[in-house]
Amino acid sequence: MGFRTLSCALGALFVAFVMFASPARAVPYHDVVIMLDNSGSLGSANFLAQRQAAINLVTDCGGQANNPMRFAVIDFATNVNIVHGLDDPQDQSSVLASLTGLNYTGGYTNTHGALVEMINQLDVFSSFPNTMTGILFTDGQPYGPSGPESVCDLEANIKSRDINVNIVGHGSGWVNQNGQAKTQCLVMDPITDILSKDSPLEYNIEDYEYLSSTTILAMAEPGTLAVLGLGLVAIGFTRRRTA
Repeated sequence: MGFRTLSCALGALFVAFVMFASPARAVPYHDVVIMLDNSGSLGSANFLAQRQAAINLVTDCGGQANNPMRFAVIDFATNVNIVHGLDDPQDQSSVLASLTGLNYTGGYTNTHGALVEMINQLDVFSSFPNTMTGILFTDGQPYGPSGPESVCDLEANIKSRDINVNIVGHGSGWVNQNGQAKTQCLVMDPITDILSKDSPLEYNIEDYEYLSSTTILAMAEPGTLAVLGLGLVAIGFTRRRTA
């Protein structure tokens, strides 16, 4: 059994354990918003690699009865598009169809707009005790039609809602334009919540494992995480690579 399959299986086992230990407690959803950079600097090949990472994540972790994940997919360049909303059908085939139908367009890097839509999706369709995760794929600094844009004005909104943001940054723009320094305000811990990739973007098994383990482990409540999750954290994050 591969690690990413194992991590999803352990996540489902955890939920089953919680259900058994607390039969009166309904299992909350884990709402995951995937934001895919579709900007001109990315290029078609790298965009398709991003899309494949999202497809793998949904394939590995979605559609499991004891692992109630809901996915939203946001595509952003000059404009921001909700490709699949949390209110759309959440069977695995529907989410995958939305992802596979997404094509490269090019444009600016409207990261700010994508994050605003992430917050809106979670505000409208999610609430406590649901776990909320945002996964941001990007190849550079936030950049709109008027030039570089700050996203740190959204930090308080994101953290006050307990949204777990993970960032996958890659490419020469990410490095040369200090993309991490301009977005790390959004995450709880830059060391564990940001995965920096080289250019060109070439995903491999360790990256899929990172995304799967990070997303699954966000489901765990603190007390149970101490018992069940620490070993999985150690395995997942020792495989991380930095640019």
